[in-house]
Amino acid sequence: MRATLDLRAALFHLLMVFILGLLTTPPAQAQTCRTNTDCDDGVFCNGAEACGSGRCQTGLFVDCDDRKACTLDSCAEGARTCTHTAPDADGDGHGASTCLSEARVPLGDDCDDADPHRFPGNTEVCDPGHDEDCNPDTLGGLDADRDGFVSAACGN
Repeated sequence: MRATLDLRAALFHLLMVFILGLLTTPPAQAQTCRTNTDCDDGVFCNGAEACGSGRCQTGLFVDCDDRKACTLDSCAEGARTCTHTAPDADGDGHGASTCLSEARVPLGDDCDDADPHRFPGNTEVCDPGHDEDCNPDTLGGLDADRDGFVSAACGN
């Protein structure tokens, strides 16, 4: 599973680099300049262009790899920064809580990233043994009218 995520992250990074390369036009190598500002194309993710020997030189793409195997790394042009997110294998909008920061803090909040019906905030239903909302205190209990008590329909 980890190798698949590593491969996906690497392929995503390469695809983003390719797309950004197509969408941006780096300064022409022959463009003359006096300062680095003369060469700046205003695009963050393709790196900082520089003036060298009176000619503009293209920059190196921003390296967003945080060297963590579990994160999906990308360059966010609008925010002008790199992002590192936990993968969401089940597509429920919540990243895997098994992906940890350097401080061992979960980067995601999904208690089961293989089950799209288990994530924080999901409605708990009357089914013993399946925790839909990632809260063990409400396992198998449904508060249909939100009065703070488990509904009688659950047999509790």
